[in-house]
Amino acid sequence: MGFGTGRQRQHWIYTIGEVLFSLVWTNYFDDFPQLDLKCCQDDSQQTAERLLGLLGWKFSLKPQKRLPFSESFDALGVTFDFSSCHVKEIRVKNKESRILQVQSEIIKFDP
Repeated sequence: MGFGTGRQRQHWIYTIGEVLFSLVWTNYFDDFPQLDLKCCQDDSQQTAERLLGLLGWKFSLKPQKRLPFSESFDALGVTFDFSSCHVKEIRVKNKESRILQVQSEIIKFDP
């Protein structure tokens, strides 16, 4: 695929997905977190995977990387929680594994 450097290719893939397929996604290195309407469930994920496949972009098919639609999800080291978006509230917090890690560090220093 001759679209330039890796970052430039990621930008082109992101732009194609956004403009041609109305995907609501972003990319950070090799992560492409995306959002979809609840009524559409996994349609956007399937569209994104087909697009990436057509463009020759390799991506993981492991179950832990291909999670089904959910009101909350982990990406980029945090948990995004959209369960209260109907009241105009979106929560972003550290992933559970990070919370446990911080707690264990605090316990080490607690006299």
